[in-house]
Amino acid sequence: MAATDPDAASHDRSGDRALIADRLTRSRQSASNLPVGIAGFLAGAVFVALALLMPSLALFVPMFLLGAACLYLYNGPYTAIKQNVVLPTVRASAVTLALLIEHLLGDSYAPFAIGKLSDALQSLQVALLILLPPLLLLAAVFAAMGLRDEEGDGRSMESQWAAGSAEPTS
Repeated sequence: MAATDPDAASHDRSGDRALIADRLTRSRQSASNLPVGIAGFLAGAVFVALALLMPSLALFVPMFLLGAACLYLYNGPYTAIKQNVVLPTVRASAVTLALLIEHLLGDSYAPFAIGKLSDALQSLQVALLILLPPLLLLAAVFAAMGLRDEEGDGRSMESQWAAGSAEPTS
C-alpha cells in the first residue's frame, strides 16, 4: 500500500492498539498466540494456588483476581488460532464445534467434580487446590504441544485459500 493510501493510515493506527499476542507476533515475526495462553495458564495456576492458601479474605481477593486475569489471557489468542487454521468458509462451524467441546470437557462437569471431591474431603479449599492448579498446568502442557504447528498450520490454510480451494482437505 502506498503511504498516501487512507486505508494504510487507518491500519497503522489500529495496530497501535494491538494486544499482547499481536505485538509478540509482529516483534518475533512468527505466531505468538499459544505462548500467551500458556503463560496465562501457568501464572493462573500459581495465583489461584496462592489465593487458596491465603489466610485472610484481604489477601485472598488480590491473588484470586490476578489468577482470574491470567486465566483470561488465553481467550483472545486462542480464538484467533481457531480462526487462523481453518478456511474462512468453515470458520463459523469450527468455532462452534470448538466451543461445544470446550464446554463439554470443562464447564459442564466441573461443578459436579469439585463438589464430589469437596464432599469426600470435607474441604472445598483442598478440593480446589487438588484440581485447579494441576489442571491449569495440564492445559499449559497440552497447549505447548501445539507450539511447533501453530504457524505452519496457519500458513497451510492461507496457501490453500490462496490456491482457490474453498473446501477443507482431509
